[in-house]
Amino acid sequence: MALQTLPAPIVWMPPQVGAQVGSTTSVGSAAGLAINGADDKVAFIFEALAATCPDAVEFYVSAYTSTGTIDCTIETVDTSGFPSGTAVSGSGTATKSVTGTGRQLSGTGIAGSASLTAGTLYALVLTAASGFGGSFTIAHSFGTGGLGGLPYALTKDSAGAWTRATGSSTGYLIGAQDSGGAYLYLSGVVGAGVPSYQTFSNSTDPDERGNQIVLPFACKIGGALVLHYGGSVPAAADACTVKLLSSVGNGDTPTEEVTFVNNGYDQGLSAGHFYRFTTDYTITINTAFGLTIKADSTDNMSLVRWDFTSNDALTAFLGTNFHAITRNSGGTVTNTSTQQAQVYGVFPVITALDDGAGGGGGGLAANPMRGFL
Repeated sequence: MALQTLPAPIVWMPPQVGAQVGSTTSVGSAAGLAINGADDKVAFIFEALAATCPDAVEFYVSAYTSTGTIDCTIETVDTSGFPSGTAVSGSGTATKSVTGTGRQLSGTGIAGSASLTAGTLYALVLTAASGFGGSFTIAHSFGTGGLGGLPYALTKDSAGAWTRATGSSTGYLIGAQDSGGAYLYLSGVVGAGVPSYQTFSNSTDPDERGNQIVLPFACKIGGALVLHYGGSVPAAADACTVKLLSSVGNGDTPTEEVTFVNNGYDQGLSAGHFYRFTTDYTITINTAFGLTIKADSTDNMSLVRWDFTSNDALTAFLGTNFHAITRNSGGTVTNTSTQQAQVYGVFPVITALDDGAGGGGGGLAANPMRGFL
């Protein structure tokens, strides 16, 4: 094994998380995805990375008036980038009766005997079923991250034409499971994790928040990319310390291996702030470490956090071992099932990578870089 210094740092984070950063649980209505008539549709276009076909879909309902059933299918995509209306060969239909707000997981049945072709575009389509009499809103996240790439969202109002979401409604809140119930990563569809905005100060307990991280390769960590959410609170001068921690099990009091002290920078809306350690830290393959940000001021620190149904759902984010932790003013880590279904917007910046030489595994060739930006 040899660690090769990269010509420029890279970040380990899912593509297009920025499209979700501005989402709230009420934004679906503002985005216009009201499902209130038969054949109303929402579609999510993605590029298949493997042959496995989704078998169930998870989505989020932000507003509810009355019960209705959603049919969930997978279609081919036409030359205009819209669902073709033709089901993928061998696929079927899964259904979900929506009876309230919150996360909705359909039954199984989409996959059937279907097999996808890697590199091909497909459409996950949610349709108000025949005879639909309900009324609710499927949440659509705020953000412009989906404008130029994949996945992207489309809507269709009954007999109207497909309309590609634009401007402030290009995000998505959707997850997918395979026939065994495992959450799938679908080229940017990172699951129905609901973003929320967290503020805390040095007088708040816990006053330090971030993630436990386990990487499938050896590397050097040179800092963190932190997604703040900004706004009128917090203000422009917010002191904080970014830390890399060892030993982050529940109840541990870890060593602070490397730190970066920030004396107060503007926390711009959903902007990725790069906090650079003065010394890189070497990480061993498959070894847990923590990356956190501590509020050092009575003014508020801001962070984005995604909340999922369970730790299993993080398979479609950065894996089940990349999840939230907190640390109190006494230095003790909390790492329980609650944190293990959450992710904070704190991502490692990598400055050197294992080249895989020596047959020890963990090199670049063995680990497709789906998480690198």
